[in-house]
Amino acid sequence: MFKVLKHSNNHLKISANGYTLMLIAQLSDFEKIDSKNIDGFVIDTTKPKEAYKIITHLKVKTTLKESLKPLFVPSHNLLPKFITCHTDGVLDQSQLAITMERVAVITSKIKDVKLTNTDNYETMVTARVLGFLYTRNQLLTPIVHRQSNIGYTYPVLSLLYKENEALAMLQLAQKIAANGWGNAKLKDHIHLCKGCHGNYFNFREVCGACNSIDISPQDMIHHFVCAHVAPATDFKKEEELSCPKCDKHLRHIGIDYDKPSTIYHCNSCSHEFQQPKMEALCMDCETINGLDELIQQPILELSITQKGEQLLFNTQSKTITKDNNLSIENKCTEALFQIILKQEINRIKTHNCKSVYAQIHLNNPTIKSLNSIAKQAFHNELLQIINSYLLESDIIASESFELYHLLLPNTSFKELERLENIEYNVQKLLTDNIENQPNQVQIKIHNITGSDEVGELISG
Repeated sequence: MFKVLKHSNNHLKISANGYTLMLIAQLSDFEKIDSKNIDGFVIDTTKPKEAYKIITHLKVKTTLKESLKPLFVPSHNLLPKFITCHTDGVLDQSQLAITMERVAVITSKIKDVKLTNTDNYETMVTARVLGFLYTRNQLLTPIVHRQSNIGYTYPVLSLLYKENEALAMLQLAQKIAANGWGNAKLKDHIHLCKGCHGNYFNFREVCGACNSIDISPQDMIHHFVCAHVAPATDFKKEEELSCPKCDKHLRHIGIDYDKPSTIYHCNSCSHEFQQPKMEALCMDCETINGLDELIQQPILELSITQKGEQLLFNTQSKTITKDNNLSIENKCTEALFQIILKQEINRIKTHNCKSVYAQIHLNNPTIKSLNSIAKQAFHNELLQIINSYLLESDIIASESFELYHLLLPNTSFKELERLENIEYNVQKLLTDNIENQPNQVQIKIHNITGSDEVGELISG
């Protein structure tokens, strides 16, 4: 049996089986209650915008354990799916006992979560996603959402990124799987704009010579008798078809002639061609993308692994130790890096394989002015971001926040997506933390050859 009670502050709560759910009608309600004594929440509004504010506050702006508390919508509340996907579903008071059993299971699992060091944003997001998967014992399944910039919304995860940060969100999902914290199942592939990372495109055919969209298709005609092939306009004579080569009339297709192909005519530059060029016009930022310029990204469905659960059960993040020094298996001193680089040059000289040396240089006056402790913390943060995108075979060396040396063995210029990810996320870290300054991230890339000298490469 459940009871609906009214607090002294006029807020309703539902109590049953020793657990209490608070009804929240607007965002300001959170300021009037002591959530420590509340086991979960029920959204008590039919307004989608207000419901979204409530969900965002709970899932994003509270502590990790607070964000994992159960959140329901009443059975009479018909909120859209892209909002309810972030909740634990419908609260039907006729089935309250079943709901409270679920609250009990979630509450018990929240107590298992020990990870508290989430000062790093990626660590915080990872913890909330893994915490959601563990406490709910369900999949993180993206849903189709037309209003989303990428056409999909992830439960919880999408709340933690802005619309223009969709690429970083998708990369984090891939990172969770790559680190073994989650199992991934491919649901879809999407293509994103090179300018804004949206995926609302108008695909159009254009002239390969001048890129004009003003092109006209016309059939090619093949005259069987004289074997003449030309555009249909060359055969038209008033209302009939007449061969411009032998002047014979063409009456029956398949007997006198056929149409083997189509040719295009550009009405802007008069260029004629058989295959038009395809381009994708982004309807959000109006950037014109060549098809080979679109950024392909996987849409993954995630489930938590035992390794992911262990990450939650630990009191410290995998990448942060108690003395605030980063522990990275791929990291070495610059002196050792030069030795390894020399060996790689000799290997390439002997075996003619492909490897890449990259140098990341940061030039930011604000960071230079920080004290040594703050500078070291920033250096650790940058190392963590860079290392998260490296393969196990890659090597990194850095003794200051300004310069990072990378060795990418068995890598060609066509396999450098991880450097693009590094540049994007390092630039984002600088932009998010340092305002009103042009943050400069320069990445120099060199295809290693057997004739290279270590000193020349390192000095840039």
